[in-house]
Amino acid sequence: MASAYTPYTLKGGKVVQVPNAEVSKLQKALGCSRAEAVDCWLYDNDYIDCPEADELTAKAKENKETSIFKK
Repeated sequence: MASAYTPYTLKGGKVVQVPNAEVSKLQKALGCSRAEAVDCWLYDNDYIDCPEADELTAKAKENKETSIFKK
């Protein structure tokens, strides 16, 4: 019987249990590899940092504030 989680060791040595079902959903939705989906899950759940994603998020928030469209 397959486990519902896969252990992943972070750089600091901490082991995180990554849910296989979530990784499979990300793979399907993003069309990416398992490794990329695991990285995405770890980032989304604040286990790792991704400066590129943080930069894009900041730019998106900037654009939202200067948008000409009002709610």
